This record gives sequence, C-alpha cells and structure tokens, in this order.
Amino acid sequence: MNVLIEFLVVFKGYLVEVLPFLFMGFLLSGLIHEFIPTRLVEKHLGGKGIKPIICSTLNK
Repeated sequence: MNVLIEFLVVFKGYLVEVLPFLFMGFLLSGLIHEFIPTRLVEKHLGGKGIKPIICSTLNK
C-alpha cells in the first residue's frame, strides 16, 4: 500500500511540472493549425529527401 501511495505522490508531482508545458504545446499547435494554411506547410516542408527533414528540424 505504501508503494502505491508513494507512486501517486510522485506521479502528481511530475504531472504538476509537466502540465504547463503540455498545455502550451497544445495551444501553440492549435494556433498553428488554425492560422497557418496547410498548403504553406506542405510547400516548405513537403517533399522527399533530407531537405524537408532538415528544414523542419531547424525551423527555417
């Protein structure tokens, strides 16, 4: 029983630390999805090869 309580306490602490960043990520991705056209993203990050991967990683 002590192990379960300790797990829940640690899990709650971890959740409290992670939730603000998770929320900001969801908010930012929602804004990007809503206001940046899909074709623009496909134009700059679509395609085959290594270039789209590097561009999306480096945020060019």
